[in-house]
Amino acid sequence: SKNYIDVGISQMDLIDDAYYGTPEFNGKKYNGYSAIAGLYKEACQIVVLDKSSIKTLDDLQDKTVSIGASESGTELNATQILKASGLWDNNLDAFFCTSGVQTTVIEELAKHANIRFIDIDSKCAKKLKASYKFYDSFTIPANTYTGQTKDVSTLCVKSVLLARDDMSEDTVKELTALLFKHAKDFQYSLQADLNFNESDATKGITIPFHPGACAYYKEKGITVSSEDKN
Repeated sequence: SKNYIDVGISQMDLIDDAYYGTPEFNGKKYNGYSAIAGLYKEACQIVVLDKSSIKTLDDLQDKTVSIGASESGTELNATQILKASGLWDNNLDAFFCTSGVQTTVIEELAKHANIRFIDIDSKCAKKLKASYKFYDSFTIPANTYTGQTKDVSTLCVKSVLLARDDMSEDTVKELTALLFKHAKDFQYSLQADLNFNESDATKGITIPFHPGACAYYKEKGITVSSEDKN
């Protein structure tokens, strides 16, 4: 049924596509929600077995690669990365995973097999960041995963907390305040890195903020807009 979700979390790139009706959503706009805060960064992780001959993005040519479930955020990121690298041919021996690090499924694999990560080279990263406002550079530090001895250079998108537009301003303002008040508590109970502040949480958001969130940030000296600039 319509309007059964009051608050939700999604990747900023998917939110942007849905909100503004990009070709990925067949030009149809899905509105009725606005941003509260960017929570944490989800890294685009490209994984291969250590014995694989794949060393770079170019080596993915003519290989078989999992790009995530249909219509998932991982599928979207994989498609954009492969297109930017000139490698998109639907034949991919690696897998893509877009999520906060440390990702459980990757760590479990690392415990049972020797794996490596493929860097997103600077040329590809620059091209993607120029084309899409929601991408940012990201480094997966060495030793994030079992057996991972080197830093991994990749990209990330933000995971964003959303609220329905018709939620009251007071409710969302209180919710936003509670989010930052209990950020450390969330950090302890979740895998994702929620060690963030109001300034970090308002960067890289490409859709309007809820008026309640705007009111909270204003009290903290941060100006964000609830207006649709497009």
